[in-house]
Amino acid sequence: GGADIFLGAIRNRADAGDASALSRAEGTFTVASLPDTLRVVTIVHPNYAAQVAPLTLLPDGRYAPLNVVLTSGGVVEGTFLVDGQAPPYRMHSVAVQHPGQPDAIQVSAKADSSGHFRIAEVRPGTGLVRASFMLDVDRGQTLVQATPVTIDEGVPVHVDFNMTTGEGVVE
Repeated sequence: GGADIFLGAIRNRADAGDASALSRAEGTFTVASLPDTLRVVTIVHPNYAAQVAPLTLLPDGRYAPLNVVLTSGGVVEGTFLVDGQAPPYRMHSVAVQHPGQPDAIQVSAKADSSGHFRIAEVRPGTGLVRASFMLDVDRGQTLVQATPVTIDEGVPVHVDFNMTTGEGVVE
C-alpha cells in the first residue's frame, strides 16, 4: 500500500482521522484543493519513519511540487523497569519525541514481560525518549523519566529506564 498524506501536522496517527490522500504505487499523490493557510503535510507509511514536510505557496496561489523521500529511520530499544520489575502493560509507555518540533509524529511502544522495548521507524534527528508509568489512575499521577538521544538512520540507540516509586518526577 501507499503512504497516507494528512493535511497539516499530526502528533499521533490514532488521532489523525482519515488521510486526505493516499500515494499511488509509484509514490505520487495529488490533493485537489488545499487551503492557502496550509503550511505542512504529514506523510505516514507503516514501513518508514513518518515525516512532516513544509509546503511553499507560490505567488500564483498554487503550492510548489513537493518531493519527500521517506526513510526506514532509526531504532530505539532498551529496558524499562519500575522497582526492578517490568511495569504492568496498561500502566506504562515509552515514546520518542522531537523537542522543538511539535509537528513530529510521536512513536511509542510498551515493554514486554521482561521489561524490554523496541521502537522502530523513528525519524532521524535529535529526540527525547520519554518513559512514563501511571502511579495513581484516580489522581492522574504519572512517574516520568526522559533521556535525550540522537537518532541516526539504521543505527540502534540503547536506552534503559529504572524507575523507583517514590522518587523522580511526577506529572
